[in-house]
Amino acid sequence: SSGINAEYGQDPSFSACVSEISVSDGSSAAVIPPSKLVREGSVPLCLDTTSLSSSHYFNGDATISPDLTVYPGDKIVIQFSSSRQTGDLVSLVAPDTSILLSLTLANNLLRVVSGAEDDDAEVGIYVEGENFFCDNTVTVTLELGPFTVSTEVKGHRTVNINLPAILSEVEGASLYFGDQFMGCMEDPVVNGQRVSLSNPSFNSGVLLNSCPAA
Repeated sequence: SSGINAEYGQDPSFSACVSEISVSDGSSAAVIPPSKLVREGSVPLCLDTTSLSSSHYFNGDATISPDLTVYPGDKIVIQFSSSRQTGDLVSLVAPDTSILLSLTLANNLLRVVSGAEDDDAEVGIYVEGENFFCDNTVTVTLELGPFTVSTEVKGHRTVNINLPAILSEVEGASLYFGDQFMGCMEDPVVNGQRVSLSNPSFNSGVLLNSCPAA
């Protein structure tokens, strides 16, 4: 079939996790565990989905948006582990599809960027270690205050960014996760409630509930 390499039995378009392989001759079966499988090329190991049941995989060119709108005063918590040090974690998108605010990984810096045309505000949170986002499971809290947007990386300082130009537009904004982000992300938590990404309003390429190790 299309995409199958007959010599090696590979399908380069396959994107999922394999737990084990069972080979049967019709009367008995032999189970080949993951430890006995030989990896050819860049095949990442999969995480134990019993402990990360809501973790989703972003392949570096994937975006997802939950069926949710956010308002001033909302608090958004994102937990992720990245395979590289760059990429957009989340964007707040207005009903007219303009980007109001983005959180972006930039090496050892989390950048908070305003998308408003008349507001070029940009701040960042520096983290220790040039591979911090790759070596740790990171928790980021984004709080949409009445006059500021506050962002915190767990264990690091909180920064406030004054964005008066976008505050009137936050009401009814959507959240878009991903865009050049490669790694695993848990369901976000908004105002203390977990928001499932399993039934999104939009999904372009995110592998749900089955995340390879970042």
